[in-house]
Amino acid sequence: MKKFSFAIISILLLYTFQSHAQLPFFDGFESGGFITGGWQVTGNTIISTSSPASGIYCAEGPSTYGLLKNFPSITENIVTVAFDIRMDQTNTVSLIFRIKDAIGNTSGGIIVNDQGQIVGVDGVGNVVSLVTYDPQTWYHIQLDFDMTTKMYDIYINSQLLGDDFDFYSSGFSYPYDFSWSSLALTGSIWIDNVNITGGMAGINDPQHAEGSFSVYADPSGQLVLHGLTWQGVYEWTLFNTRGMKCNAGKINEGIQRIDVPRITPGLYILQVVSGNGDACYSKVMVNWF
Repeated sequence: MKKFSFAIISILLLYTFQSHAQLPFFDGFESGGFITGGWQVTGNTIISTSSPASGIYCAEGPSTYGLLKNFPSITENIVTVAFDIRMDQTNTVSLIFRIKDAIGNTSGGIIVNDQGQIVGVDGVGNVVSLVTYDPQTWYHIQLDFDMTTKMYDIYINSQLLGDDFDFYSSGFSYPYDFSWSSLALTGSIWIDNVNITGGMAGINDPQHAEGSFSVYADPSGQLVLHGLTWQGVYEWTLFNTRGMKCNAGKINEGIQRIDVPRITPGLYILQVVSGNGDACYSKVMVNWF
């Protein structure tokens, strides 16, 4: 997968995707139940108001629990899974996150282990320590899966800590089964802001080159655009990963910088729409303080 240099307090975009890109799933916890998100739950899984990462509700897994979501029709070349987690102990394997295809082949995943570590799992099943976690602190986890290269990256709190891991099963087809679970008998974990997105297969084809662009967050508090070739006036909208609009405006051709108010660090989606209604998108990670 493409690697980018990290600026002092900003991170370059992860990858660009076109107007065909999908935002297929947000957790639905804010309904106060699991029905909105279509979750399958097992064990002691409950909805909790115990200091969620955002909003009012989050999912809580006290001791043995399970959260499962199936997507039968994902065919994108790029799939991103992001979620927030918080743990209250360091003496048990409190989370096992896995993605499987429709016949049970496993791709990437992470484990919160009993040594107080968040670890990634490489292509031969070895665990690789990523960070020592602090109980009661929320951590933002993001996994980027490239279905072409069968590699994935792991970001924790916007930092790339697991780079180009092989998929666990070489015969993996497409993501189908997303699961968060634990067989531990003690302790709890909280999960919030689950977001699964997919980029359109074939986005790098020449037919999609018109209007494609990249963007990164400049430390000055601006979004810097590259490669946008449209003419005239076009509109832009900035969304967070829950699909909520954060800001919007208009810019003229040739303008390469957009001023935005200081926003919470994290992953955002910039939509640009031309005068004739064509749209393209780019993901951007910002880490403004």
